[in-house]
Amino acid sequence: MDLVLNFEQRRRGNDTRRLVKLSLPGLPDWVAKEGIYFDIVGAVRVPEPLVLDGFLFCFLQFAMERAKRFVIKGPVSARALRNARIYQEAWHKWLPEKYRPVDIVVEKIVPEWRFAFRRRGRAISAFSGGVDATFTALRHAHRATGSGAHNLDAVLMVHGFDVLIENDDGFDKLVQRTAPLLSELGLELNIIRTNARVGYLQNWEETFGAHAACALHQFSHRYDYGLLGSSEPYSHMVNARGSTPSTDYLLSGDDLEIVHEGAGFSRTEKVALISGHPVARKTVKVCWEGKEQHTNCGECEKCIRTRLNFIAVGDRNPPCFDNNFQSDSIKGINVRSKIILTELETIAEYMAARGINADWVSELHAKIAEGRSLFP
Repeated sequence: MDLVLNFEQRRRGNDTRRLVKLSLPGLPDWVAKEGIYFDIVGAVRVPEPLVLDGFLFCFLQFAMERAKRFVIKGPVSARALRNARIYQEAWHKWLPEKYRPVDIVVEKIVPEWRFAFRRRGRAISAFSGGVDATFTALRHAHRATGSGAHNLDAVLMVHGFDVLIENDDGFDKLVQRTAPLLSELGLELNIIRTNARVGYLQNWEETFGAHAACALHQFSHRYDYGLLGSSEPYSHMVNARGSTPSTDYLLSGDDLEIVHEGAGFSRTEKVALISGHPVARKTVKVCWEGKEQHTNCGECEKCIRTRLNFIAVGDRNPPCFDNNFQSDSIKGINVRSKIILTELETIAEYMAARGINADWVSELHAKIAEGRSLFP
């Protein structure tokens, strides 16, 4: 069976809508009828994309899971097609029963030389307000990496990923929450609204990096680089995950290069940089389980884990949380994945390397032992 992708661009009020229509037997009715859109908010003079590289990557794993061929009714860059082959090889090795390589058929292959005149050297970064995104913004906006820094002058927030598409109020409040940091750093805010996550057409934990890359590709007419903040560091890499340093670079095409940024640092090391920035330690937002999607509940697994990151660097009660830390909250952490276990281990390693001891360290080690029994 063929998964067929058709693309169109239209103006929708004050936004530019980029719409994908997918065709495949068995698709949910809403996908076939409504399509999947990426609205570039507040922009009406957006040129049509030269290539559909972002959409190729966004739906490639869906094609691998459901189809035998992936047919794209539009142009794709030569580099994106080469990368897609390697990307498929990686996912097939990681999850061979789920993802099978497919043939990719495109309307036109656009050669590399066609993009030479578009080089500008500018970068845009995916930005959720979280630790990874905030760290990336701080590093590159201030050129803290020296000559190796990207020329970052803009960020992209996506309404429909961490904040549900129907939660307009929550997304508006998240924008307001993070605005002081972006203003201080001099970073332009761009927004995309998308229904790509509605109905969980794809496994989010395995495809969120490809979705974020697709959103960044919508700005290839202005930028050369799209930065994705890393999750696990190189020392604790976890494969078969939506974003890893081993595959994120493969989400690049000739029109936009995707950069996996920050894997040389653990989450606690990233928080050390954030903790030294008064605005960032107030605006950072990590929670996804709380009722209010624009703030940190302070009680869920990720909030507690992030609080441990801050405490490890000597910042017990940062203003991004509304309540004080309670050591017994560690007992409530549900180590339900290898990712969570890995994050707890990196906190313990950070503490041990610096000879830091605290009243909660024994609780942390007990939780790590519990996790290792589940994920040996």
